[in-house]
Amino acid sequence: MPESLYGPKHSLALTRGLAKKAYQFAKDHDDLLIMSRARLHQARVEQQAAACEEDPVRAVCFACQYAIGAASLAGQMHNERLQARCHTLLCDLYLGYPFRNVIAASREWEAAVRCMSPHADMDYLVEKIQTLRNRLDSAPCAAAVAVIFTVTAGDALDHPLEGTVQAVGRAVVLAALERLGDNDRVICQALGTGRKRIEKHLSAPALPGSGRPGARDPDDPVIFRVTAALAFSQPLEDTIQAVERAIIRAACIRYGCDQHAVRESLCIGYERFIQHFAALGPELRLAGCAGNP
Repeated sequence: MPESLYGPKHSLALTRGLAKKAYQFAKDHDDLLIMSRARLHQARVEQQAAACEEDPVRAVCFACQYAIGAASLAGQMHNERLQARCHTLLCDLYLGYPFRNVIAASREWEAAVRCMSPHADMDYLVEKIQTLRNRLDSAPCAAAVAVIFTVTAGDALDHPLEGTVQAVGRAVVLAALERLGDNDRVICQALGTGRKRIEKHLSAPALPGSGRPGARDPDDPVIFRVTAALAFSQPLEDTIQAVERAIIRAACIRYGCDQHAVRESLCIGYERFIQHFAALGPELRLAGCAGNP
């Protein structure tokens, strides 16, 4: 790791530049360990930036994306301690503004505990995990989690899939506009997508009465909740794919994995169906739906 990454304090712009150079240096040399550490450092820089910049939401979103990237790289190396450091940082981020998402934070805390369970040594990382556990225990009820869009069976099944996912995309973009302001470049960076995709979702019609927390029928089963923590910690396309997969899973369960019934219900072609069906195999078998496409 270049010494500058751990050197004396610099201006925020310079610190960001040094962290970026460290990551690029490691990438050029195909060094996964240093790449992961550099990404984690970038995440910490953005977390610190959120405390002193005028746009803290943007900085926190970048911090989450960097930390998730660092965790992925650490996972490729099976470096459990480094993974645990990434998960504890994500837990910390999800507990704070603007997410305040106890569910997402708990998921990251549990991941950190799993990573550290083979290591019995008591050190700063174990103490950090315990501190986060105390914060989780005293955090507000998970019901207060910021939900951007709720996909229900009544809204999604027996309706065109494309219309539903476009409505989800529109809701996520509008949420980004509300949090980040009317700045195309910043929104594109936060959502990991291009201007044309943003414009496409903004022009999509909202589904009447759907998606809004509190507006749905309490007896209408929930298929998927798009939270702020999820939407702003990964590319928009990944969120859309997760929603699609959840809807197709629900349709497969309803129609007993009858390909034609599912496709007709959601108005989708074979390729779009099979793309998700292949990945859903284990989940569908657990749900008692083991039919062939």
